[in-house]
Amino acid sequence: VKRNNIPVIPQESWNVVKGDKVQVIAGADKGVTGNILRVLRQSNRVVVEGVKMVSTHVRSQGEVKGGIQRTEAPIAVSNVALIDPESGLPTRVQNRFLADGTKVRIAQKSGAVIPKPEYKRKDRIGGGPKDTAPEAVLKVTYVPDPLFKREDPLALHTYGKKIADTSEV
Repeated sequence: VKRNNIPVIPQESWNVVKGDKVQVIAGADKGVTGNILRVLRQSNRVVVEGVKMVSTHVRSQGEVKGGIQRTEAPIAVSNVALIDPESGLPTRVQNRFLADGTKVRIAQKSGAVIPKPEYKRKDRIGGGPKDTAPEAVLKVTYVPDPLFKREDPLALHTYGKKIADTSEV
């Protein structure tokens, strides 16, 4: 099958985030509900739990047994809709600001606030085996020369003179 390699233009605003409960509104899995596992912003796709299951062949590595595994494949973000928390049906979303200034998502059908799911991000700051130790980072390795003064516009010239004066050449 010949495919056209048309570049994907990423969307600027997204109404769905990881952990949201969505329903598939188009495609072979239409009507299936599930949580978003991953959001692929560069390709305008999302991975939804239990939707578009594909078989992948996995080679055995050490204790992990190989074979055929079923995993979710990404689908277009335009094929999913957020679930309204009051009615349980798919709905469109509006973004509004509350009186205290916080930005919230509002379901268009019922006007209910759709809360963003709480999920813990992976800690990006870690102590790997190749990271520099904090003690080494804080160690002072350079001490400026007290004879050199930066305020003087001719600091380099006078610094050279001072060195020449101190040395007996």
